[in-house]
Amino acid sequence: MQFFFLSLKHQYSLISDVPTCSYCCSVLMRNAEFLMNHGQTCLAMNRPSRMYRYMCYTCDYHSYSNHTLLRHVRIHLGEKPFKCSHCDYFSSTVSNIKRHMLIRHNM
Repeated sequence: MQFFFLSLKHQYSLISDVPTCSYCCSVLMRNAEFLMNHGQTCLAMNRPSRMYRYMCYTCDYHSYSNHTLLRHVRIHLGEKPFKCSHCDYFSSTVSNIKRHMLIRHNM
């Protein structure tokens, strides 16, 4: 298995203050649920297959699952809603919190 780590500069370049659909050029609300809905309903998006119901509003990411799209959209928004109960670490996924607690707090 190969891991790909983005540089901090590249990670922050993915975060947008004003989300804009790169397919229909609409300015969108900075809300993960709204962005997921737009990715499901935008008619300008060229879907690789009809099976891909969920597409990212700004890049070519697509998924069968709304859960994986939500995790992906949080990268663009810079959202990290999950917090470690033992320190000030925040993450966009629960699995990262669990891994953090195992590595940093031996839990």
